[in-house]
Amino acid sequence: MPNVRLLVLIIYVVATYLIQRHMLHHPPEPSRTFVGYLTRCMRIVLTLGVPLIGPLIAYIWVDFFPQPLVIVVLLALVLPLALVYLPWLRLMQVPRWTLFAIPVLLLTMITIGGILGWIFLFNDGRGITWALLPLLYFILIPPLFMLGILYHWAPELLPLSPEERRKSHRKAAQLLTGFLSTFPRPVVVVEHGELQTRIPGNPFTGTGPGLLVTEPHNAVVLYQSTVAKKVVGPGVIFTERAEIPKAVIDLQDQFRVTSGIEAQTRDNIRVRVPCSSIFRIRGSTKPTRPGEPWTYDAEAALQAYLAAEVDPAKQPSKLEAHRAINWADMPLNEAAYRVRHVVKRYPLDQLYAVTEPLPGNELPRVHIAREVREHVTAQMAAIGITVTGGGVGNRITPLDPAVVTQRLESWKASTLLKIEKHRGEAEADKITEQSRVRSQALIELTDNLQQQLSALRGASPEAARRLIALRLLQTLDDIAHQPEVREHLSGTASETLRVLQHRASQS
Repeated sequence: MPNVRLLVLIIYVVATYLIQRHMLHHPPEPSRTFVGYLTRCMRIVLTLGVPLIGPLIAYIWVDFFPQPLVIVVLLALVLPLALVYLPWLRLMQVPRWTLFAIPVLLLTMITIGGILGWIFLFNDGRGITWALLPLLYFILIPPLFMLGILYHWAPELLPLSPEERRKSHRKAAQLLTGFLSTFPRPVVVVEHGELQTRIPGNPFTGTGPGLLVTEPHNAVVLYQSTVAKKVVGPGVIFTERAEIPKAVIDLQDQFRVTSGIEAQTRDNIRVRVPCSSIFRIRGSTKPTRPGEPWTYDAEAALQAYLAAEVDPAKQPSKLEAHRAINWADMPLNEAAYRVRHVVKRYPLDQLYAVTEPLPGNELPRVHIAREVREHVTAQMAAIGITVTGGGVGNRITPLDPAVVTQRLESWKASTLLKIEKHRGEAEADKITEQSRVRSQALIELTDNLQQQLSALRGASPEAARRLIALRLLQTLDDIAHQPEVREHLSGTASETLRVLQHRASQS
């Protein structure tokens, strides 16, 4: 028998190694079709128990336990099922685990009945007591140790923080058990802002919890069956029965811009108005340290998501009249709706006005931008969205190119008229200034002559004429050197004046 035990031990070690290698490279594949509850329990137990090969190791106890080999093998089979795996299925909340408990308990009762019958018919029970306890330890310790390791290390398989790992042993073990049943609940991740299913499953009848992994700046709307229940994340979230990830909410600042909101002015001219909006979920705050998730108001996020509406008046075309407006598009859609109503109050010329403010010293474009911004901010605050920036752009353009050409021609004619008006005013100012300078020169000339006449009383007529001529030329020269007169004199006039003055001095 020692040789047999050695052979059994060698076979056990080799078989355990081969089975583990096989299971490592061929893990359980999630089934896309419904798997019965009893079948799931059997697959969980087989996946957990087969690598231990308990019935094979029972051959070592054939000589030590005073019972037939069949009873020893049955004990090695039913005791782990009844005392280890059934409590594990119950702890892991495997649905309908009692269906598997019934045949296991029946098999256990048969085994116990066989032992009692053997004792009653062929044995007085001596030797069973001292051999039973070591047999129980030998049979039960390996599965207990394996499940303990599984329970302890299950959170290490998930992208959890150290604090979450300490609190998630049971949920992580339930998730792994559901995966071993081949009919789990779905595992979904958020990648690049989109929901992607990594492990398909059934959120209603699957085994174990589901798993949802989000990016640090994303939250996810969970539906309970067909009703939006709550917003969860960012991080790793275990989903319960009938919870379905439905939509992703980006917690970062959102920027939306459009180059053309079509509106109609009061004079029935269709124009394109640029508009933009910067906003975020109320309470959304960027983390201060790398690796931390964003914080936000979960109620505001759910309120914003539920505010999605179907309004044909706010859709760009009839084809999209019944399309639901996503929460991230609502600020710009609300702005477009308001722009169309505000632009109707003004003609096109007033939209372009830069010198004709409204009451309150505010230009029409500035007033339109302020009114639209205040309206959008108030409407979005009511549904959990905080508007932080944006507005109406200044580049308002008519849709019809002929209107643009007409406006350019009109502005051209108006500008030319203003230029001619300014030119005429400049000419008039020039003539007025020349008249003033001429009058001032005559007055100065007259005053100088009067002074000379007064000084020459008693002189001979010939000397008086010469002095008066010389004084007249000097006065003209002084006037010509004045800046306001010099710029109006030609070069020949100045040269002639110098020649006359020179001749008068010589004479």
